[in-house]
Amino acid sequence: MALPASVPVRPQSDPGSFKVRPLVSAIVATGAGELAATLSTLDTQSYEQLEVVVACDHALDLPGVTVVIFDGNAEDRINAAGAEASGEFLVILQAGDLLDPACVSELVGALQQGADAVYGDEERLGPRGETVARHRKPATLGRETLLSYDVVGAPLLVRSTLFAELGGFAAGAAPVAAHDFALRLAERSSAILHVPAVLLARPIELDPDPADATAATISVVTAAIRR
Repeated sequence: MALPASVPVRPQSDPGSFKVRPLVSAIVATGAGELAATLSTLDTQSYEQLEVVVACDHALDLPGVTVVIFDGNAEDRINAAGAEASGEFLVILQAGDLLDPACVSELVGALQQGADAVYGDEERLGPRGETVARHRKPATLGRETLLSYDVVGAPLLVRSTLFAELGGFAAGAAPVAAHDFALRLAERSSAILHVPAVLLARPIELDPDPADATAATISVVTAAIRR
């Protein structure tokens, strides 16, 4: 599967021209979304230095894919998979995410400027695959904006050593563990760049309940302000 035709496709970066070509590990956490759809879009990536690691709680037969089994919540499974991954950089995804074919290439392209992490724009899809929301993010990351909402979101490419140093995703921050991680990441590094292109689409049904997300956001933002 690919992104809907409504998504504006940014001119693809040429991986052959990159001076920095790290191995990237795409961590895919299983859940309510369609795993096969996400793996299909990972297969179409133009960037070839890519390892796919599925974080799950049961055995799966996925040729060519590393499967890390960990009996726990999604955040702990992601962390376990991240520890097993070989890549210098990680991209954290959830089953059901659809990536533009140039997604990883665009993120790695931004690394040529020197960065610890890179993120792109995203959109939400309705039941028929139609675009129902689009998140165009500010050109630069602002700490105050990040305290208001998760301006980083997905897809996020992050240095694997930094992911480990920060302790990965915090299960106690669910269902906004990605926002909590982005807050901690921004406290640790200012070398975080934005790619101004829609690189990922996610079915809106996979988003957490708004009330649950709001309650959890208050908690993680309060913790960030205290830090």
